Amino acid sequence: MAFFPIMGLLFGAVLRSTAGAITAVLGLLWLPVIFGETLPMWWRENVISLLPGSALDSLSVSHVEPAAANTDPAVAAIIAGVWLAVMVGAAYLTLVRRDA
Repeated sequence: MAFFPIMGLLFGAVLRSTAGAITAVLGLLWLPVIFGETLPMWWRENVISLLPGSALDSLSVSHVEPAAANTDPAVAAIIAGVWLAVMVGAAYLTLVRRDA
């Protein structure tokens, strides 16, 4: 998927650091998977499902049987689009204000 490389580029524009962008994207991708099971059920259902990693997992067609935590594909596409739009806006504002 091209989503996370684009997010890495946008994080790089916001943070102005390659290492920071890589860390932010990998943290956004893997930390919910690693520590998600230690959170209460409410957090897993209402917060973790709004992160881009779980939204993109819901869009994947490689699932043999859908997991209970997966959201509807239309909602998952909206969640991923909102994350992308927010990061594009943040990168644009950062570049306009900082590099002018």
